[in-house]
This record gives sequence, C-alpha cells and structure tokens, in this order.
Amino acid sequence: MLTTHTIVKFIQNKPESSNKLISRTLLKIAVVSKFYNPRPSASHPKADEFWIVNIVKETGEGKASGCFVVEPQFRVPTIVKDNITSPHILHLAPSMFTYEFVNGKIMVKPDDPGRPWIMPLELKSLLAQKEKAYALIVCLAPNVEQYYQGGKSPYAKHP
Repeated sequence: MLTTHTIVKFIQNKPESSNKLISRTLLKIAVVSKFYNPRPSASHPKADEFWIVNIVKETGEGKASGCFVVEPQFRVPTIVKDNITSPHILHLAPSMFTYEFVNGKIMVKPDDPGRPWIMPLELKSLLAQKEKAYALIVCLAPNVEQYYQGGKSPYAKHP
C-alpha cells in the first residue's frame, strides 16, 4: 500500500493490549507503528485526539481482519466556539469528493485534498455498506498540516 495521509481519532484500547491507542476512524482498526518516533516538536498521541497520520502498512490487505499501521504526523488543533471545544476539521458532503473501490477499500479523493477533511460517520457507513467495503480512507495531500501553521484557518480559501 502506498503511503497515504488521512485524519484519525485515537481512542484508548483495552488495558491489557500492547497497543495502548487505536483508531476505528478507517472502519478497520489502526495502530501506531512500533517504529514511530515523533518529531522533536511533536508529542505522542493521546486518547480522544485527532491526528493527521501516514498509513504505512496494512496487515490482512483485502480482508476485514488485520489492521492499518500508522505514523502520527501532526495533532489536529482544537477550536472553542460557544464554550464547545471541537477538532478543527472539515466534514465532507456527497458532492465534494470522488472515490474508487480498491481491493475492498474505498479511497475517497476530496475535490480539495489540501484541506483537513473527515467523513461523517453516517455517510461513511452508508458508502461502505453500498460498496461492501471493509475500510474507507479519506486521502489528503501530504502537506495538509500547513493549513494550521501560522494561524491560517482551514476554512479560508487557499491557493
């Protein structure tokens, strides 16, 4: 599998597991690579945080069993609006992307892959059920994190 950038939400795994954090955002379990070494300015992911990650490997490719191995790249910042804290991400709607079905996975290609997109669970489930897919990946540009740097908003127009 080619390296793919996407956004995932990490959750706490069972205490007895060797993988303390996992993600179910891709419909198939994702775990942090044992070779992950954060950048000097980065931290390790924590439960309930959204991160831009690289998918570096898939075990059990073409099957629902197995997992994706990811390397976290950048924590998605949060915003506070009306005393509610939420991740600073955008939600895809049906007319904002194309997709292809590849070996049991749906590869979603946003019209503007340079923005921090995630697909709402209802739409993701509907699409996966329609295509009989075991995983769904929203493919983002490798430089998507730059839209958070320098105080830029992902909601603003970018070249």
